[in-house]
Amino acid sequence: MCECDAERETIEHYLLNCELYDEKRNALKRNVNIQAMTISTLLGDDKIVKKIVEYIEKTERFKLER
Repeated sequence: MCECDAERETIEHYLLNCELYDEKRNALKRNVNIQAMTISTLLGDDKIVKKIVEYIEKTERFKLER
């Protein structure tokens, strides 16, 4: 279950739907200039994948160790 308690935590839920990250997701949409985001559009472009990593870091949901 996701921390938002709305549904099971999946990649799609985390990247596209989780209400906990609406603000950061909206910033991502503006940053990549995609209004109708889908998993395939987000993960199908190397430049966008870099922005996804930034989104993950900003949500602090998963700690990335360097």
